[in-house]
Amino acid sequence: MDAQQFLTGVAQAVAGAAGRAIHPGGLRRRLWQTAAAFTGLITWLYQDAGQLDQASAWGTRTLELAHRAHDKQLVAHALTNRAMVDMDLGDGPTTVEMASAALADEKRLCAKVKVQALQQAAHGHALVGDRRACDQLLDRAGRLIDRIDDDHPWGVATKTPLYLEIQRATCYSRMQLGAEAVRLWEQVMPSAEWRNSGVFAARQASALADSRRPDEAVAALEAAVHVAEEVESARLRRELTTAWERLAPWHLAAQGQEVRALFDGIGLPTAR
Repeated sequence: MDAQQFLTGVAQAVAGAAGRAIHPGGLRRRLWQTAAAFTGLITWLYQDAGQLDQASAWGTRTLELAHRAHDKQLVAHALTNRAMVDMDLGDGPTTVEMASAALADEKRLCAKVKVQALQQAAHGHALVGDRRACDQLLDRAGRLIDRIDDDHPWGVATKTPLYLEIQRATCYSRMQLGAEAVRLWEQVMPSAEWRNSGVFAARQASALADSRRPDEAVAALEAAVHVAEEVESARLRRELTTAWERLAPWHLAAQGQEVRALFDGIGLPTAR
């Protein structure tokens, strides 16, 4: 049984227990909250596996359970998770709309949920090339990051070292702001957790290619491929493909041949 199957079973069991609870009070509410937390994690697992239809379905289920729990924080968190799936689908306007919906009752939200929604809205604006809005949202999130003090078991990524710097670097890479993105990735990479380091290195490679530094881009891709050899992550493979596309001017050069050899080793196709 893999992690998705196990968590699915847990979520279904908890949701079933909530549905059978005799009293509609605190216990039932806590069970819906627990079920929503599990389904939110399942959403992310499917997203990382590149199964975006499943991720979208589980994201919708998470939102339903959060509403049944009557938990405003959890509803906003679920909306942000849905925005993450839309981001991976490349749908900037919907990403912005879902993240903005999460902020609809902003005054009643804890700092963690605000930060989650603000940075996700920034990603949506990055997808449509609106740097000004992207920076404004990330700056707003930055003023809240030190105020995160809740005990919710979900959304803990906001406590990752350099969390907002990672988000800004990713947004800048998406907008192909080469040199500025490179500077941020140089700040982020030394403290990156191993699994995430593959994704970050691939994004760094894209930024280096945008800055016309192909040799360094190849070195970053080599680091990313080492991670891809050990983990199954559609997210990582997608970032590797994006970096290859950014290296288009060097596809026929020595750097392109090096990347082809690296990608061949992990079965990642490149156009010939």
